[in-house]
Amino acid sequence: IREMIMLDKLGKTFYTDPVYKDNILRILDSVITYPTFKINSAIANNVRNYVTSLENGFPAPAINLQADDEQITWAKYKGQYVYFNFFATWNDQAIAEMEVMEKLYRKYGADISFLSVCVDEKVSDFKQFKKENPTYDWDIVHIGDQKHLLEDYNVKGIPSYVMVDQEGFIHSAPALSPSPSGGEYMSINQTMFYIQKALHPTVKMNVGGKE
Repeated sequence: IREMIMLDKLGKTFYTDPVYKDNILRILDSVITYPTFKINSAIANNVRNYVTSLENGFPAPAINLQADDEQITWAKYKGQYVYFNFFATWNDQAIAEMEVMEKLYRKYGADISFLSVCVDEKVSDFKQFKKENPTYDWDIVHIGDQKHLLEDYNVKGIPSYVMVDQEGFIHSAPALSPSPSGGEYMSINQTMFYIQKALHPTVKMNVGGKE
C-alpha cells in the first residue's frame, strides 16, 4: 500500500515539481523492475507512460535552451501561445517549412510566439543557416546538450511541431505543420487564425488573418 501511495504522489509531483523529473523517472523504472508486489510494477509502468505522454491540457515538458546570452524556458512565453518546432538544416522538407513559418510569424507574431530548435550534429551548420537567413528573426536555437527533448516531445521524425498554450500546457502535440502535408488538408494557419480571433474578438478577420 505504501508503494502504491508513493506511485500516486510521484505521478502528481512530476508536473508540479519538474526539477525532480529525472529522479522520478528513475524511481518509477526501479519499481517497474523490482516491485515489492507484481501489481505495483504494472501501476508504475502505467504512471510512467501517463506522465511522459504529451496529453493536451497537461504541462509541456520543461525546456532550458541557450540562445546567445539568454536561457530560454517556458517562463519567457508566459501569456502567449508558442508554436514550437524541431528542424534540421539537412532536411529539405524542414527547410521549406521554415520559409512558410516566416510568413506565419509575420502574420501572427504579435499574438503567438515562435520557437525553432535545430537538431543538427554540427553547431557550425546551424550557425551557417542562421547567417544565410537573417529574416528568420524569431527564437531559433541549437538543441545543444538538450537532446533529451526529442524523447520528451516524442519526436519520431523531422520536422516536428507542437503548440503550447499561454500557461505552458500542451495545446496540441503533434501540432499541424505550417503547410498541409502528410495527408492533412489543413495547416497550422487555421489554428493560429482562431487563436488570434479569440484574443481579439471585436476585430473582424478573414481566415488568412487579415482584418
